[in-house]
Amino acid sequence: MEKDILLNNDGLKVKCVVDRDHNVYFEFDKNLEFLSNFFRAEKNGNLLFVYLGLKKILRIDENGIEKILNVSNTEVRILKALYENNKFINSLNLIDSFNVIKNNISRSGFGIKFLKLGRPKTESHTNLIQILDSEELIRFLNEYDVSYPMNEEYGVLDFNSKKFYTYEEVKYNGWLSNLENSIRVNLAGNVDPLDFDMASKNREKLLKLACISLEEMLGETPEWKKIEADIKKASDDIIDQIKDIDDNIQGKSRLEKKRLNRGKNKLNEKLNKLNNLRSSQAAKILYNELLNISLDKLTNEKAGYSVISFTNDTRIEFMAMKHPNDKRFGFLYSIDKDKGIKKFEDYAKSLESLFNTKMLLGADITGFEHLDKDEYDDLREKFECILPVLKMHDGSVLRIQASDFSDSTNNILEVLNCLREALNKINEACVDLFGSEWGQLNPPSIRIAH
Repeated sequence: MEKDILLNNDGLKVKCVVDRDHNVYFEFDKNLEFLSNFFRAEKNGNLLFVYLGLKKILRIDENGIEKILNVSNTEVRILKALYENNKFINSLNLIDSFNVIKNNISRSGFGIKFLKLGRPKTESHTNLIQILDSEELIRFLNEYDVSYPMNEEYGVLDFNSKKFYTYEEVKYNGWLSNLENSIRVNLAGNVDPLDFDMASKNREKLLKLACISLEEMLGETPEWKKIEADIKKASDDIIDQIKDIDDNIQGKSRLEKKRLNRGKNKLNEKLNKLNNLRSSQAAKILYNELLNISLDKLTNEKAGYSVISFTNDTRIEFMAMKHPNDKRFGFLYSIDKDKGIKKFEDYAKSLESLFNTKMLLGADITGFEHLDKDEYDDLREKFECILPVLKMHDGSVLRIQASDFSDSTNNILEVLNCLREALNKINEACVDLFGSEWGQLNPPSIRIAH
C-alpha cells in the first residue's frame, strides 16, 4: 500500500509506503529528505499511526492511509535546524533530544564565551574596507602591481582617465599626497558623510583594479594554465550539451520544453561559473588577505574586542583557520532581508556550519531602513528560518540593522513585532511537536544596529 500525502497547503508532500509486514517507509523530495529522520510509526491494535514528535500525522488501516493533521512550514524549519545541529544527529529520540538541547542552552547573554577581555560598552559598526589607513591600503595595493588612473592635468585620482601610472610614477610626479587624500577615512574625527562615501567608493574601485591585476598574475602561472586547459575542456562539453538541447527542443511538448529549458539554464550557470573562475579566485585571495591584515592591525593596536559583520562564509572559515581560537574578534554572518526564503534557508544551514568554527557570534540582517507592510509575512518566515539555529547556540546574537526615519517612524517597532510573531509561532510549533516551549530570546541577544 502506498499513497502520496499533501501535508500542508504549501506543497509539502510525502509518499507513505506500507509493506506486507506493516513496516512504514517515507519518501520525500530531495531537499526534504531530512524529515525521514523524524517520522515514526506506532501500532495500536489493527491501526498504525504515524507521528512527528508528539503530533499524530497519519492514520493507516486496511482501507488506506488518511491524513489527520497538517505539518506547518514552521515545524519543518525547526526540525531542519535540529537535524543540522550535531547535538541531534546521534540522538534516537526526538523529544529527548530537543529537551537536552534546550536545557543545555544558558540564556546568559551576548557572546559570553568570547568576552574574556572585558565587555564592550558600545558596538563599532565599521566596514572592512575602512580599517586600513591610506598609506597602508596603498602598500597593500602595490603588492598586486596596481596602476592608478590619474588626471594628468590636476594630479588627482580619476577613474574616467585612460592613463594609468605605477606607484613609482605617481610618487615621481608629486601626486602621492593627492592619491592618499582621495582614499583617506578619518574614523577618529568628525567625518563629512560625502567625503566618507567618496573615499569608500574610491577604495572599492582600487581593490577591483587589484583583483584584475591578480587575475592576470594567476593566468601566467603554470598551475593555472593547467587548470584553464581543464576549464576549456569542461566548457566545450557544456556548450555541446546546450547545442544538443537547442537542436532537439522543437516539436517537444510544453512540459518537456520546460524541463529542457530548466536544464539549459543550469548548464549556462555552470558555464558562467567556469568562465569566471579565475576572477572569482583572484577576488577570494585578495579579500581574504585584506581581511587578514585588517584584523592584524586591530590586534596590533590592542583593540580589546571587535565584532565584524561579513557576508562571505568562506572568508569566515578562512579567518578561523588563520586565527584559530582567537578571542579578540568574532563575526556576524550577514544577509539582506530582501533575499528570498530559499536563500534564507541556505543561510540558516551556513550559520550552523559556521558556528563550528568557534568564531561566529550570530546573524546580522541588513536592509531594514524601510519596511513595507506587505513584507511582514515574508519577514516573519525569514526569521523562522534562522531563529531555531540561533536558539541552539549559547550567547548567539541576532543583530537587525533597522532605523526610524521621518517617513517610517514605527519601523523598528514593526520589525520587532514581526520577530515576536515568529518567536510565538516557533513556540506554538514546539508545544505541538515536543510538549514544551523553546522560550524567548531575551536582550541583549537581540540587538538593533544604527
